[in-house]
Amino acid sequence: MNTTNPSATTVVSRLQLLTQRQMQVCELVVEGLTNKEIGTRLGITVHTVKVHRAEVMRQMAVDSVAELVRAVMTPQQAAQAGTLIDVARPLRIIVVEDQALLRQLMTRALNQFGHHAVGVINGAELDAEWARSPADVLILDVELGTDENGFDITERYQAQHNCGVIVVSARGRVDDRIEGLSKGADGYLVKPVSFKELNAAVTNLGRRLRQT
Repeated sequence: MNTTNPSATTVVSRLQLLTQRQMQVCELVVEGLTNKEIGTRLGITVHTVKVHRAEVMRQMAVDSVAELVRAVMTPQQAAQAGTLIDVARPLRIIVVEDQALLRQLMTRALNQFGHHAVGVINGAELDAEWARSPADVLILDVELGTDENGFDITERYQAQHNCGVIVVSARGRVDDRIEGLSKGADGYLVKPVSFKELNAAVTNLGRRLRQT
């Protein structure tokens, strides 16, 4: 039995290695759905659900659903890993990530570093959140399950708004990184990315933005 709770960085690194279907199954398991309910929700057989569920637990290095829930949902302390440039004026960050668990973990970690982070799933939700309160920095996944991907959003927001953009994507080829940067991204991190690295990138970008 695994009795050691993994760190938040370890959890997010493992989650980022799951396939899209495995991530969907993981999210529904954490929500408390049964195998039959998951199969109905995703349109797959119970046997297929069991196969994905077993692989999720193997990759997440847990022995039970309870351990999986604890690993994903238990808040982790990250303050010792880095500090914010100005605690009196925390950076406002919008994380655009369509995978619910990754979005939740990234926003939670960024908030623990002292930033003010919220998460949305696509460009339409980003527009609504921006209208409510603009952000200093956007963190964008590339594949968002919509016609407008992260590169499109980067180009649109860099043309319309004064904000920093960091792309965080599993697409790590040189051509992908060049495309992201050519669209106006200030940084490009390849998944799996550690929270320390993400915080360092955000903090350094925020410092530069506030000096201009």
